[in-house]
Amino acid sequence: MKIRSLFTIAIAFTLVGCADSKPSEADARQKLEKQIQEESGGLIKLVSFRKTDGAMPAVMGRNEVSYTAEIEFGDDLFWGGCKQSEGCNFHANSIAAAQMAGLILNGQQQKKGDRFTFSGTLSLEKTDGVWH
Repeated sequence: MKIRSLFTIAIAFTLVGCADSKPSEADARQKLEKQIQEESGGLIKLVSFRKTDGAMPAVMGRNEVSYTAEIEFGDDLFWGGCKQSEGCNFHANSIAAAQMAGLILNGQQQKKGDRFTFSGTLSLEKTDGVWH
């Protein structure tokens, strides 16, 4: 009887642990928001994010999450842009700051307040109980 009870408890704990086995929309949004902030130096901000598929099955401990997002440009700038086969490059340079520094800019030009909507896939991995 005791072995059966212990087995039942072990299964229950396993199932509870599996309930958090996929990243949430908030986990995926946080990862994309961090990437945008780091790459753009704060010149681009994430204004909306929606997970579009749930999470694909984990492969080697990583989950793929498809999403649609919208960003807003905080200054007149050039940025790397999005390419279907390569994803998005959020590296950005303010036009005013670059002109003062005498830099030649390339990439896609955007005006302050412009918005851009795109779709993509994020790969998230859970370490120490947190999705990254």
